[in-house]
Amino acid sequence: MPWLKFGILVAAVFFVFKKDIKLTLNMGALKHSAAAQPHPKENPSTITEMGISPSPPVKSYNKKITLANASMLSQQDVDAYIRRFLKVAQMEYKKYRIPVSIKLAQGLAESEAGKNNAALTDNNHFGGAMQIMTYHTAWENWRAHSVLLHRSYPELFEMDSQDYKSWAQGLKKSGYSKKRNYDQILINIIETFSLQQFDV
Repeated sequence: MPWLKFGILVAAVFFVFKKDIKLTLNMGALKHSAAAQPHPKENPSTITEMGISPSPPVKSYNKKITLANASMLSQQDVDAYIRRFLKVAQMEYKKYRIPVSIKLAQGLAESEAGKNNAALTDNNHFGGAMQIMTYHTAWENWRAHSVLLHRSYPELFEMDSQDYKSWAQGLKKSGYSKKRNYDQILINIIETFSLQQFDV
C-alpha cells in the first residue's frame, strides 16, 4: 500500500513538473517571438503639435521654394494660421527672443499661411532656409528654425527683440533669404495683419 501511494505521488509530481517545464518553454518562445517582431511606428498624427518625435527630420528633395507676400494671403488664412501658431511663436520668443511678429511673418510668407505643399506634406513652414527637410510635426519644424537662426545668425540676437523692422532687415542682410526684398515682404505682412501687436 505505501508503495502504491508513493508511486501515485511520484507520478503526480512528474506530471506537474512536465507541465511547468512546457509552460516555461512556451512562455520563453512567446517572449522571443514578441521581441523579434518590430514595434509598429508611431503615427505622426498621434504626436501633438507640442510634442517631440523620437526620430530626426528626414531629408526630402525637389521641394518647390515658395514665398508669399501680403497681397497673396487672405485674412481668413492668416487668422487661422495665427490661431494655430501664436502660442508656439510666443514660446519661441521666451526661449530664443525671436520676435513673435517675425516668426509668424516668416511662417506665413514661407508656407503661404500653411497652404503650400511643404507645409501640408512635410510639416515644413520655413521652406526658404530648410527647404529639403521633412518633419514629424509642425512644432518640430518651428523649433528647428529657431535653433537655426540662433546658431547661424547670432548677430540677429544683438538686436532689440521688440524691433521687427530691424530684425527683418537683419535677416535680409545676413543672407537668410535669396529674395532681394525679403525684409520688405516680412514688414508688409506684419503691418498688413497687425502682427506687431503680439510683440509685447
